Amino acid sequence: MLADFCPSMMLSAWFFLAWFFLRGASAMRPSALQRLYTLIWLFAGSFVLLVIVTILAQNYQIAGGYLIMFIFASNFFALLISYIELFFLPKKVAYAGRFDHADGARSHSESASRPLTGTTSGARSEEPLVDDDATETTSLLRGDRRSFRRYGDRRQSASEGTESEEQSAPYDLGHPYPGEQEWSGKLPNWLWLIQFLLMVPITLILVGQVALLLTSALSQTPADGNSSLMIYIVFAVLTTLLASPLAPFIHRFTYHIPTFLFFVCVGTAIYNMVAFPFSRDHRLKVFFVQQMDLDKGTNTASLTGIDGYVQGIIKEIPSAQGKHLECTQPEVHSRRELQKCLWDGLPARVVHQSPPFSNTTSPKAWLDYSIQRGKKANEASITVVGQNTRSCRIFFDEPILDLAVAGAVSDPRFNATGHHGTREIRLWHRQWSQPWNVSVAWDRDANSTPSGRIVCLWADANGGDIPAFDEVQHYLPVWAIATKFGDGLVEVSKRFKL
Repeated sequence: MLADFCPSMMLSAWFFLAWFFLRGASAMRPSALQRLYTLIWLFAGSFVLLVIVTILAQNYQIAGGYLIMFIFASNFFALLISYIELFFLPKKVAYAGRFDHADGARSHSESASRPLTGTTSGARSEEPLVDDDATETTSLLRGDRRSFRRYGDRRQSASEGTESEEQSAPYDLGHPYPGEQEWSGKLPNWLWLIQFLLMVPITLILVGQVALLLTSALSQTPADGNSSLMIYIVFAVLTTLLASPLAPFIHRFTYHIPTFLFFVCVGTAIYNMVAFPFSRDHRLKVFFVQQMDLDKGTNTASLTGIDGYVQGIIKEIPSAQGKHLECTQPEVHSRRELQKCLWDGLPARVVHQSPPFSNTTSPKAWLDYSIQRGKKANEASITVVGQNTRSCRIFFDEPILDLAVAGAVSDPRFNATGHHGTREIRLWHRQWSQPWNVSVAWDRDANSTPSGRIVCLWADANGGDIPAFDEVQHYLPVWAIATKFGDGLVEVSKRFKL
């Protein structure tokens, strides 16, 4: 569900909010250069992202941000076109001459319509010209009679009574966009299309495919224990990168499209909060494991999943009815956001044949080990054998510094345990029920004797050998699906001490 409606909610929310602020700025103080200002901000932001991507690629070998380079290039050329567009503006002298022509025509009409008596002319000459009250759109040149041309020369020629003054016709400023500056009428009204083609298709092709891939990939990761907040942040970043090329042009949109997208955002947000998040096509993944401790004699089955949903799934399982349900955080750090709920599971039947020289199929015989001390005080050899399995593990309470497995291939160029040692050894064999001979060495200065536990794994769920898992699959709701918590469905363990 998250993959279907979250992107539409993000896109509609971004479009409406961007239109609301940019259109509001244009309505409060219209400017013919708003597209230029927006492109400057986009260019600055893409430059910062380009620097970050370069650092990641150079220092951390992360090359996934290559698309930022194309976004930066498209913003740069679009901004360059906006700066070239400024050359189409009228010169300052020609624009100022328009006001001088208007002032001269007004003064000539006033002098021709009133008698040139001493009293009248004296009063008029000393009384300043008072215009209407100034507003936010009042030109700064209206009250300046001496701007760009010497008004006194024209006044002197008018006083001489010569009506043959030569005044140039007013400069044609074209047809500016309503509410914007008069000098913007000469700006080409078709260059925005080139900028649109430079920015939008490149971003849709590059960012769009990455956004689709990450959206489909991240939508189900909360079931693995990932934070939902981080997923929404990634969606928001991808939405911003995808829709940002529309920002220079979005203030020209009428209110109809943003209003429709606002209702789309509200509707998808309500649906995401109210609707059940899982379905047959978008299932919740839960992790199953059955753990048997041969020392304590316990047999517990568990499901790990999102808190609140995994408890509802377990309530439908017959073997968990009326039993104490213990829910804790999983041991695996990457799944700490989930809940692991345990109950007494049905006995597993993963071993059908008795081990050699034995007449019992008790679970205690499924796993066996022996320990021999080495020549040095800090060395030992551990022999592990599991019945009807090819996978076992050795977990140490304290890290060991060296190890060697008989018959295994090793590379002398690399240390088998790393600089800080290891606490886990994973053993695999190509044949069934074969033993492993593992030689280990630990810090001779350590005060404690190494100890831990040995675990063998079984994962065959085809022949009914794991009734607890078959029961979970049978009673699992249609909106959920079960998988392995680790490498095995059944884990049998024993404690040891060297």
